[in-house]
Amino acid sequence: MWEVFIGAAVALVSGFGGAWLQAQSSKQLLATQLADAENAREEAYAREDHTRFAEQKRAAYASLMSNWSNLDYRRAEADEAVAAAAELPEPDPLDGGALSQARDLHAEAARLSEEVHRMLEAVIAAMETVLLLAPSEVRDALPESSAPEAARSAFLKAARLDLGIPD
Repeated sequence: MWEVFIGAAVALVSGFGGAWLQAQSSKQLLATQLADAENAREEAYAREDHTRFAEQKRAAYASLMSNWSNLDYRRAEADEAVAAAAELPEPDPLDGGALSQARDLHAEAARLSEEVHRMLEAVIAAMETVLLLAPSEVRDALPESSAPEAARSAFLKAARLDLGIPD
């Protein structure tokens, strides 16, 4: 009779041992699946985070480059107009045509100078947007608003890299 009890005890221990091993295996499988799901979620968040403001950054970078170019063009025009107005001899007060020409030239120089001021404000506004959206690599490459075209190439390279555009 004791053989029956030993057989039953072995069967019970084997059954419980098998169930315990199965539970441990399932627990390990669930932990692995949870870790894989967490890694996938982190990768998706990193991808989304990288591209979150891509369109806004692209627009800000393009706006800044365009405004810089326009500023350079208008600044050159204004400098020429101011130089021409400064070189103009004092017109004879009795010569209406000369007075009108001098007044028009001074008015054009003033208009272009104000346009340069507006363009500079547009550059500064675009820079502020870039500073808000861009990563530190792009912000660090941002030159001063009065920097010449050649000094802006580092910014352009960093902006292209941020947007994933190859050189």
